[in-house]
Amino acid sequence: MSTRSQLRFVQRVEQPGETDGGADRVAQVYRHSDGSPGSVLRDLAQLKELLDATRAERGPGYTAATFVFLDKLSTIDLYLDGDPERTIDAAKPADLLEPANMEHLDQPMFLLGHGIEAPADGIHGDEEYLYSEPLYDVRERTGNPEHPPIDDVVDLVLERAENPRVDHQNAHLDEAMATVVDRYGSETIRTVIYRVLVEEYPFRTATADLDVDNVDGVRIGTAATRFLAELPAQSDD
Repeated sequence: MSTRSQLRFVQRVEQPGETDGGADRVAQVYRHSDGSPGSVLRDLAQLKELLDATRAERGPGYTAATFVFLDKLSTIDLYLDGDPERTIDAAKPADLLEPANMEHLDQPMFLLGHGIEAPADGIHGDEEYLYSEPLYDVRERTGNPEHPPIDDVVDLVLERAENPRVDHQNAHLDEAMATVVDRYGSETIRTVIYRVLVEEYPFRTATADLDVDNVDGVRIGTAATRFLAELPAQSDD
């Protein structure tokens, strides 16, 4: 049986006063098979290495399209191996687009197996895994000088920890940061924030090898992403 999965490529675009993620840029892909974590995380790691090496990352839509292209490309060899029942007569890439060269095939894998979906339609309910990959607008990740550097995010987290706000929607995060900074120190907090915002670690695994509780990793990651959204508003003051 196929291991179905859906993948969401997400770029956080939080606006002041908006907490439901409604401004996020999201591209959603359906993959009909090979959806187990081992396969998907391997493919995502390879995708990230390729995009980093070629400086070709351009946001969720482009990233999702490249993921599908590479996934389909990986199946082409199966149709060029000489087996008369499935081999395509293709002397050049353009030959793959000629229907006459493929009419002997029955539902070839490279024409099926993936879908581009509207995120608003939600999840199917019959897939086994849903992967959601956030991308944060910090200078070290995007290379865009208009985006805040990671040090600004860390400084704001430490400032909120030292001077927690009162009667603010994120006051509970300020208090949580005061606790974790006191518990682990500012350098450890900085490492976790860098892993989350730049290296795209999940919140829970950003604490690896740091002797930090996973739950505190979630608290740090949540606070950092919320405070990152506050920085553009601060620069306008």
